[in-house]
Amino acid sequence: MLRMRRAVEPARRGMPFSEIAFGPGYVHQAHFGREVKALAGVELGRFGPAR
Repeated sequence: MLRMRRAVEPARRGMPFSEIAFGPGYVHQAHFGREVKALAGVELGRFGPAR
């Protein structure tokens, strides 16, 4: 949960998801997206612009 929280804040500021995923230790953007969906119950696109 903490890892996802660290990743979501930059997304809200417009940082590309592909760049965000590597910072907190996700393997790739899809890994990040699956965890957001599992923990928050929403698609990754809700947290910022998808790039």
